[in-house]
Amino acid sequence: MRRPVGQRRGTGRVQKLLLATASAMAITLGLTSVAMASTANPFLLQFGSPGVGNGQFNSYGPIGVAVDPKTGDVYVTDYVGFRVEKFDSSGNYLSQFGSYGSGNGQFEGPIGVAVDPNTGDVYVTDYPNDRVEKFDSSGNYLSQFGSYGTGNGQFYGPNGVAVDPKTGNVYVTDHFNSRVEEFDSSGNYLSQFGGYGTGNGQFQGPVAIAFDPASSDVYVTDYYDSVVQKFDASGNYLSQFGSYGTGNGQFNGDYGVAVDPLSHEVYVTDFYNDRVESFDSSGNYLSQFGSAGTGPGQFNDPIAVAVDPTNGDVYIADFDNDRVEKFGGAQITPTALCQLTVSDVEGSGKYQALPANARTATNLVLNGICNQLGTITPKLSAQQLALAVTVYDRAIQVLVPGGWLTSAQASTLTALAGELTVGS
Repeated sequence: MRRPVGQRRGTGRVQKLLLATASAMAITLGLTSVAMASTANPFLLQFGSPGVGNGQFNSYGPIGVAVDPKTGDVYVTDYVGFRVEKFDSSGNYLSQFGSYGSGNGQFEGPIGVAVDPNTGDVYVTDYPNDRVEKFDSSGNYLSQFGSYGTGNGQFYGPNGVAVDPKTGNVYVTDHFNSRVEEFDSSGNYLSQFGGYGTGNGQFQGPVAIAFDPASSDVYVTDYYDSVVQKFDASGNYLSQFGSYGTGNGQFNGDYGVAVDPLSHEVYVTDFYNDRVESFDSSGNYLSQFGSAGTGPGQFNDPIAVAVDPTNGDVYIADFDNDRVEKFGGAQITPTALCQLTVSDVEGSGKYQALPANARTATNLVLNGICNQLGTITPKLSAQQLALAVTVYDRAIQVLVPGGWLTSAQASTLTALAGELTVGS
């Protein structure tokens, strides 16, 4: 059995910060990167224990985690158990699939797991067998792709896997070949990016990979370099963040990565520092949670992270504690949501194309909506935030066809703002 990549380089302990920030969802007008205040990620529950039974994990077991956005079900790869286990969002065991071997539907070491949000199909990287296997949501084997080698479509240690929600294409980190390969949903090779090195867009040991569903940007953890690199969906290098250490925004073994599609927060597991750090989409450090230990909310080598896109809840595979822990998603306050300003809007080409009087009216209406949101207490849930974004989006649908905003349209938008409802 190959233990997950890397050697321990020391440990670090960190304190939980009580404040994080997030970004509003991208909408048709292009209102992006609006600063939002949020609470820390509270511990909610844990599930799993050492063992080989249903709902248990073998030593060095839970190593990959993914959430089905349609059902909220959680898939966890049990590395030494040679299986994938499925739980509901409350941590109740549902089912499992896989066994030891190299045949169809078998594993010698399952690591990465990802769910196609459109079909519910599940992709699993079989690390020692140098392949990716595909299953339906019931765990029935469908197909596989990959073989050992350095050529196109081959692998030397496939580790992380992610699905582009817009295309259904599958991205796999090819660890020892220092690259990411792209396949269609049938397993046909399409392209690759990366290569060995320390330059921009190069890797020394790519491990996990995640998509931002709104932008299609791709985040890849480079384990040995202690950085996270960001690419577009075509594999073009955009930026990176992180460095080796124990301080805020540093890593001692960055492993898992996941993106909250509502806030655009990027969560990264810091394996040997026993914590999870979050960043905004530009790579700015926001917050962290966790510390070394076995208690609730503590970690012994956190390795994988997944976000439920419907509510922002965060699941962490706690590798050496043989369990999965669940934390609440960051909640965005109405006051922070109302930080929408003229400068936020002016970055849009559609906005700039409007006459001056229309731009003024647009800002008045959007700020009116924002002020109405400010009356909601105590805070917006993820669903309510999504509804708020929908209102903004519908506002733009009124603006664009006419080319400017009339008084009648302004009244319509004000009425749309009134559609916001507050759940319990």
